[in-house]
Amino acid sequence: MRSICIDNDVMRTPTRCNISKEVDMVKINGEFVDYSGHTVQEALEHEGYSEKRVAVELNGAIVPKAAYESTILNDGDVMEVVSFVGGG
Repeated sequence: MRSICIDNDVMRTPTRCNISKEVDMVKINGEFVDYSGHTVQEALEHEGYSEKRVAVELNGAIVPKAAYESTILNDGDVMEVVSFVGGG
């Protein structure tokens, strides 16, 4: 659980705010986000990643692409997303 500040529907870590609440958080590429209870696939889609061009590590283990739809993110999980780019 992590305390966040809600201001005009934007979530931020608390500094000074009038409204705050405790939420379950997942850390994706170093940033805390509220994806606890969602699948890896849902998080990737929301973050704008193309499932075909990324590799996902969850809590130190590679998540097979076939498992993105069924792998549920939990409070405290750490997910790293690596994007592949072409070039030469």
